[in-house]
Amino acid sequence: MREYHGNGKISNIYESPSQIITNLVLPAGEALPTHHAPYHVTVVSVKGETIFKGQDFEAHLEPGKLIQMTPDELHSLTAITDSELMVIKSKLAE
Repeated sequence: MREYHGNGKISNIYESPSQIITNLVLPAGEALPTHHAPYHVTVVSVKGETIFKGQDFEAHLEPGKLIQMTPDELHSLTAITDSELMVIKSKLAE
């Protein structure tokens, strides 16, 4: 068992050939433009409130909520308040 910690900045806190976990920290009003990743992605809200947009949905994320996406799904997000999220990108076995 190993323990990993975010550092209060945008940083990868764990990387392996099949998974990357990123601690995403965004101040209120900051946005990430539309993008995609070649992974299955789970975004878990840790702190604050963000608006998460996909091609066919819009969600209000706050602590205790999460979003899951398939590879290459387009998405964007905007921090409503100072926010922290854990982004888990995984290459799942087929």
